[in-house]
Amino acid sequence: MARLLTVMPELMVILRAMATAVKTVFTALAFLVVIDYVFAVAFTQMARGTGLESSYFPSVLGSMNTLLIAGAFPDAERIMQDAMSQFFLYWVVMLVYLLLT
Repeated sequence: MARLLTVMPELMVILRAMATAVKTVFTALAFLVVIDYVFAVAFTQMARGTGLESSYFPSVLGSMNTLLIAGAFPDAERIMQDAMSQFFLYWVVMLVYLLLT
């Protein structure tokens, strides 16, 4: 591996750039989760006792799911809900796929 890096120093530049990009993307995703959580708490509290509570905002975690899927991936909302109803791992894999594409 060290010999490859001495022959192709551009590879090291690419690896360093990828490491920097991963940090930035992780920070952006963490910020998205915090914003999603804050608004999920607000919507859960505001929807208490209304028809929205049972269908969209039953709990903070359910509200986070609704806000993420309906807000970020409105075209994939139906398939995401179906995947979540079958098995949580299906939802996670689908979310990773949507984030990567």
